[in-house]
Amino acid sequence: MIFFDIDATLLDHDRAEKMGAIEFYRIYENDLEYDENEFVELWYILSEKYFEKFLAKELSFQEQRRMRIKDLFGHHLNDEQADSKYNNYLGLYKSNWTPFKDVVPCLKQLKQQDFALE
Repeated sequence: MIFFDIDATLLDHDRAEKMGAIEFYRIYENDLEYDENEFVELWYILSEKYFEKFLAKELSFQEQRRMRIKDLFGHHLNDEQADSKYNNYLGLYKSNWTPFKDVVPCLKQLKQQDFALE
């Protein structure tokens, strides 16, 4: 059996994250103090900052998501509001998932060689 990691192996995570952030920005741009490029750059900075805090066990997975949103929109948001906004982003991120161009041919080749694809 062969196992593949999804992000950055099968799916282009970087593209999905960038496009999801851009689409998210366009929905909320009137509520933000940034232009699109500043927003995307800040999105990456906050993503890295808070994910590192999650990995260091300083924040839960959900808390690191909330902190990103609160840093972007203001800490006046309660957790439910931050969760709602992040879930909006997550839907946009997922709608931008695309496999790398070599994924489908690779999986077809493995299938022809009788590897179980699960």
